Amino acid sequence: MVDYFIRFPDEVYLEHIARMMTDAARGAAQMTETDVEITRYGEYRDGITVAALEELFFAYAKKLGAPGLQEEKGRPAGYEETGWVSREIPGVGVTVRSSAFANHTYGMRDDTFAEIGHKAFLIDAQLEAAVLFDFLTRPELRAAVKEEHSTLAGLQGQYLAALRRVYAPEIGADTTLSKESRAEIRIPHVARP
Repeated sequence: MVDYFIRFPDEVYLEHIARMMTDAARGAAQMTETDVEITRYGEYRDGITVAALEELFFAYAKKLGAPGLQEEKGRPAGYEETGWVSREIPGVGVTVRSSAFANHTYGMRDDTFAEIGHKAFLIDAQLEAAVLFDFLTRPELRAAVKEEHSTLAGLQGQYLAALRRVYAPEIGADTTLSKESRAEIRIPHVARP
């Protein structure tokens, strides 16, 4: 059994790569006269990062002395791994360095119960409260976030539409999830007064 993840910022190229890997696995199985069963059980997407919220988070993180901050700018990503929520609802990922170990390791788990983990948990809570307070009490911030998110969502939609046109012969022009996928993702639209 082999279990692997393929990550790419958009679902169209991800589908292209997933199909190439599926074909390679089936070809290898055929050449070695073995059986292959491929199950896709989850799909992740990058979402939309809103700079207005990211900059506010970063300013508060510096002010509160959050450990492990990096001054250099990195690649934007949605505020949560699946990306679907951040495509519909603006937000920010609030997290600070909570371990000296790599993610998903025993060392990181152990640091959860050490001073570095406790400090990160406390600072995360303070950051969430500070960002939320500003968002709720500053109408100009809410307006800027709404405009930025709407603009970026529109641009992302154009980008994905262009990719779908290019890859349509291979993956179908109207699909974002593989026809083999067992993932069913729905985002409810909530009407607000």
